[in-house]
Amino acid sequence: MLPFGHLAAGYLIADSIAKTALLPADQTASLTWWGVFFAFAPDLDIFYSFWKAKGLTLPSKELNHRSYITHSPLLWLAAGSCLFLFGPTTYWRFLGLLLWLCSWSHFILDSGRTGVPWLWPFKRRLYALREPGATEDNPAKGFFRHWLNMIRLYKEKAPLVFWMEIALIIVAIIRLII
Repeated sequence: MLPFGHLAAGYLIADSIAKTALLPADQTASLTWWGVFFAFAPDLDIFYSFWKAKGLTLPSKELNHRSYITHSPLLWLAAGSCLFLFGPTTYWRFLGLLLWLCSWSHFILDSGRTGVPWLWPFKRRLYALREPGATEDNPAKGFFRHWLNMIRLYKEKAPLVFWMEIALIIVAIIRLII
């Protein structure tokens, strides 16, 4: 899905929750940016896929980074819950809440089409609203052509999720400005 869509969802969730925490301004800002990071963090595994592909493109269906452990919602739930339950301060407890919610915003968006292994480690099956596991080969050559073609394919194959992410990006930008 769109990296900026994940970042926008994380920002909107984290900003809303951080403002309810009644913490000092510096901690509120810190929570917000951690939430943005947590919303993108499951996709850090894409750098391993880049390494396997020997470049900054993913030309093959076989390189589905959503099959890695970093795309396991139960793992993020467990980590966030531990931090929430055992965090030494209110800040750390809110950090645990954001770890869970913002990472799951990522998985919800990814579940629009391609899917996520929601029940891993119990099942490896990808769950999605449409076409679980669907990926397309992207023959476009060159970094920019490749990623522009990926966006085009995403818009064509999952228009509802695509436009929902565009809306999240717009709302996040407006909220940042206001």
